[in-house]
Amino acid sequence: MKTFADMVKEHGGKQAVAALFGVSRSAVNKWCMSNRVPATKAALIGEAFKVDPQILRPDVFPNSLLGGRK
Repeated sequence: MKTFADMVKEHGGKQAVAALFGVSRSAVNKWCMSNRVPATKAALIGEAFKVDPQILRPDVFPNSLLGGRK
């Protein structure tokens, strides 16, 4: 399974991702280090990265939005 840091690298690095989501590079670094994104950004990040938000925050999205799993 890819880590959030892997996804960030695939999308141009921390500075590029920070600009994309209107946050600081240090915020993205924190997300990479914890492998956890803020609940308020999970759906947006999931859409931009073409990843089910459940992968990013299973505690917030317990049911898959893409696969219909329960």
